[in-house]
Amino acid sequence: ISLIMLWFSGYILQSADIYSEKITHITVTKPSKYWNLNRLVQILYWTLSGVNFFIPTFLVLMFVGAEGVLGTLKSITAVLVALMLYIVGRKSSQKHAMSIVLSTGIIFLVGAVLFNLTYGVLGAIIYSITCSLTGAITWYAIYTNSMEVMDKEKDYGHNLNQYALIFDNELFFNIGRIILNPRICTMG
Repeated sequence: ISLIMLWFSGYILQSADIYSEKITHITVTKPSKYWNLNRLVQILYWTLSGVNFFIPTFLVLMFVGAEGVLGTLKSITAVLVALMLYIVGRKSSQKHAMSIVLSTGIIFLVGAVLFNLTYGVLGAIIYSITCSLTGAITWYAIYTNSMEVMDKEKDYGHNLNQYALIFDNELFFNIGRIILNPRICTMG
């Protein structure tokens, strides 16, 4: 059924008259200072996100030693993250982005200090929860800000197309993702 739906949707797209923007380049060639700052933020955030993807899991497995506990912790954390994202998304706007990033940075730091002070099962669980919560909420603020900067870049009129902005944004957050990837760092 899905193959038939895919074929039918492809047929509809082929027969539709859709505007196709002329793409002259795929990266931002003359970025503004705001776009360069956005690039730096993307690299830094996704580097930290890459580290926080495996370190909390490693710590929980190291101190607890049971994958069932890890799965339960991840499930509970996912529900907490969804609730927090809903609350932050409903109660905040673009003007709150910096305070959201600063607040989550402080919460992350408190979680790291608590882990360092307790250095055990409780500390690993606290650190894992704070990494998940702060990472997701920070992503919300950074993504919103990135889209705002993208809109302003288009308004500056540097002969930019939306595809160049999107590709450039994706390129820089993927650079951040691979900087501290454990498989890449241990190669060679």
